[in-house]
Formats: sequence, structure tokens, C-alpha cells
Amino acid sequence: MKSFLLGFTILSLQINVLYGCFEEERSALLDFKASVQAIEGDTAGLLLRSWSNETSSGDCCKWERVTCNSTTGHVIMLFLNETRPNYDDMSGWSLNISIFHHFMELRSLDLSLNAIAEFIGNEDSKSYKLNKLENLDLSWNYLDNQVLKVLGQFKALKSLYLQNNVISGSLSDQGLSALSNLKILNLHFNELNGTLPIQFLANFKSLEILDLSWNEFTGSIPSNIGRLLPSLKVLTLSRNFLNGNLPTPGLCQLQKLKELDLSLNSFRGAIPPCLGKLTQLNALNLSRNHLTGSVLKTLSNLSRVESLDLSYNSLSGEIPQELTVLHFLKFFSVAYNKLSGRIPDIKRRFGKFDKSSYEGNSLLCGVPLNKSCKRFS
Repeated sequence: MKSFLLGFTILSLQINVLYGCFEEERSALLDFKASVQAIEGDTAGLLLRSWSNETSSGDCCKWERVTCNSTTGHVIMLFLNETRPNYDDMSGWSLNISIFHHFMELRSLDLSLNAIAEFIGNEDSKSYKLNKLENLDLSWNYLDNQVLKVLGQFKALKSLYLQNNVISGSLSDQGLSALSNLKILNLHFNELNGTLPIQFLANFKSLEILDLSWNEFTGSIPSNIGRLLPSLKVLTLSRNFLNGNLPTPGLCQLQKLKELDLSLNSFRGAIPPCLGKLTQLNALNLSRNHLTGSVLKTLSNLSRVESLDLSYNSLSGEIPQELTVLHFLKFFSVAYNKLSGRIPDIKRRFGKFDKSSYEGNSLLCGVPLNKSCKRFS
């Protein structure tokens, strides 16, 4: 009996791959198209032209924006971004999430740039079948906190893009903590506030990219952030209301970090010397804060850094000659600080940067500034 069932299953899969995608998945895609057309009219057909009920084009695996598994015939990727052509003049769209319950093997779903305001449909966790969904892009919509309750069901998620929505409140009050497999979490440009919650961050040991920029977070960076997020490679906290000193050794324990952006906040105190130990860094942006002290010689240990921005602070002293060993540096700025002395030798690395990298420091001299160092000697 078991061998019969196995043989029947294999035969069913072979027949399905030969004659097209699964009927329930094809019907679900047509339901999605119909829901767009209900708002947009016939213009939606221009974007989903191949999605048709006609026998000659009924294989949804051959439709635009759809990718199927070549072995099982199941849909595994859907690129449904910008399916509403009149995005600039949109009202919020309530999308029925139950449309996607039919996709048993769906791995990646892109619904960005659709002006989705909410998900409607059955929110009973037992009804969700997207238990293999790993990548979900909901960016550039009108989604609020309601969506987070839905997302908590998709425990296989590895990347979640929620930037440019209207999610508000404290992160610790939301429903994302169950997504312990996340590697990418992007919440850029929302309305989140409160402090950076330690208990929330502790759920994401595998997180590699965290973007909380352009929100309204206050307070300081948790001193144990390095222990909480040991796998972090990109940390972006720019354009918030964060303050206090940069935590040592917290930030300096993030040994895998490649990008660190803390710009446009209110951090004070000196640059931690141990940042020079983050030798994997490609980009460091500490601009537009209230940092004091000097430009550290230890930053010369960042041998892979390509972008170093320390502008618009209150740093003083000289620019260390040691920084000229940063051979991969493509962008450099210490503009609008309180630096003094001669700009490092223009015949070496720093000769490639123009005066915009140094302007706003009245006591700096040398090339490329039009100030002779003789007047300061």
C-alpha cells in the first residue's frame, strides 16, 4: 500500500511538471491579479499580461514574475512588486493574505511598492501554510503594526524588509521576536521609538544585517550589543535620537562587522580606540554627532575600509599621518570639526581627496586647502 501511494505521488508530480503548475497555485495567482484589477482597472493587465486563464498560457510556471521548482512544479518565488502602476496616486490597499496560503513551497515573496495598508483574511496561525517562506519584502507600503502579528507566524523567515512603512511604537511591544532565524531585518524609515530593546535583540543570534535608521529611537546603544548580536555584519542606526557615549567594549565586540553607520544622532565623548580592532570594516560613518577628542591613530588598522566619515563633530588635534596607509579608501571626510595642523602628505593616499573633505576646520592647512602652513608655524 505504501509503495502504491509513493508511486502515485511521484506520478502525480511528473504529470504536473509536464502539463503545468498546480491548479490551486495558478488560481491563487489569478485571484491576486483580480484583486489588483479591482482597484486599478485594466491597467493592471499591462503588468501581468501573461497571467491568463487561456489554455495556451495556463502554465503559471511560465508566467512573468513567477519562478517554479523544476522538479516539483511548485511556485517557489513571486516578484509582485509594483503591480499597481499608479503608485504615486494610491489609496491604501487591503490585501487578502489567504491568497498565499496555497503556495506550499514558496521561498521568496516580494510585495514592495504596492501601497498595501493591511492584510485581511484568516489570521489563525494554523491556517498559514507559508512555513517555508525565507525572504519577504514588504517595503514601501503603508503597513502599520497590524502586519507584525501576521509576520510572527512565518518562523522560517531569514530576511525581512519593512522599510518605508508606518510601523510605530517600541520594538519590544511588537510580534517579531518569534523570528529567531532572521539574518536580515530592515526597518528603515518607520515611526519606531523608545530605547533599543535588549530583550528583543537577544532573539536574533543569527542576525547579520540590522537597519533601524530613520526612526525615533532614544537612549544609548546597549553596552552588550556585541554579545547579543555576534553574527552582525551591518549595523545602521543613523538618523535617530540616540545619545550617550559609544559603548566600549559593546561595539568593539562586533568582530564580523563590515559596515557601521551611527550618523545623524547625538552621541558624545571620544571615538573608542578599540574600533580600530574591527578589521573587517568596509565603511565607518560617525558623522553629524557631538563627538570630541582626536582622530585616532588606531583607525589606521582598518586596512579594508573604503569609506570613513567623521565630519560634523567636534574632533580636535591633527589628522594622523598613519591614516595614509588606508590604501582602499575611496571616501574620506573630516569636514566641519576643530582639527588643526598640516593635512597628510598629498603625494601619498590623501592626495586624491579634494577640499570638501577638510573644509570647516579653520586651523587646518596645506593642500588641497588654499592655506599655507607657514602662517600657522
